Amino acid sequence: MSTIVMPPPEMHPRDLYQKSKLTHEQLSVHYGVARETVSRWISGKQNPRRSIKIQTVAIARELGIEL
Repeated sequence: MSTIVMPPPEMHPRDLYQKSKLTHEQLSVHYGVARETVSRWISGKQNPRRSIKIQTVAIARELGIEL
């Protein structure tokens, strides 16, 4: 019998932005990217990589935010 491995959960940075009330600047520090990059993710002009979506879950847990 094989084991089923579930992929890590993913959330869009927009979800974290809306629930955390952090600024684009504060989020950029958490993600290690430029503020403009966070702005493009939030506005929908750019889609974040899958690794960023996975990182969003980790950041939310770190901040105690339920997504």
